[in-house]
Amino acid sequence: EDGLSQSSVFAIIQDGDGFMWFGTRDGLNRFDSRRFKVYRNIKGDSTSLASSEINCLTIDKQNRLWVGTRLGLHLYDKVSDNFIRISLTQAEKGYTNLESIRGLLSDANGRLWILSGTRVFVSNKENPFLFDLVDVPNPNKSGTRKSVMRNIFEDSKGNIWISNNNHLYKVIHNTLGEI
Repeated sequence: EDGLSQSSVFAIIQDGDGFMWFGTRDGLNRFDSRRFKVYRNIKGDSTSLASSEINCLTIDKQNRLWVGTRLGLHLYDKVSDNFIRISLTQAEKGYTNLESIRGLLSDANGRLWILSGTRVFVSNKENPFLFDLVDVPNPNKSGTRKSVMRNIFEDSKGNIWISNNNHLYKVIHNTLGEI
């Protein structure tokens, strides 16, 4: 009753206010050193998480919590204690029907990186709530589907590394170069 909402923890992070956040299969859990508060999807409430299945978490340079769920990207609003659903769909650029958010990274330059299915997005330099699609080369010359992106990391030199089931990439000028 007083612990995590679910025992499968997929993500853990601490924000600048000292709260510990735990992403589980059944909700986002905030721990204040005494008790847990659980955030879940509430049907019909657009200020709740779109899904209670939490895949990843990151804190940006403004100490904002970003949450990746099975059904999209969310930004936690501390003032109202709820969530803003962030759309990555940009039909005019040809990307819609997003898959689950699998990875998040706030880099040293303040940009947010998002792994969604086979796609990689990065926040736009002029508007951090707009996201550009990063070109991911398809090593399968036969045109078969690319692999799902799995992990993202920034090294001590500021290089962004991304992996999927079969390849390791290094970001070079917003393009992934296979290593």
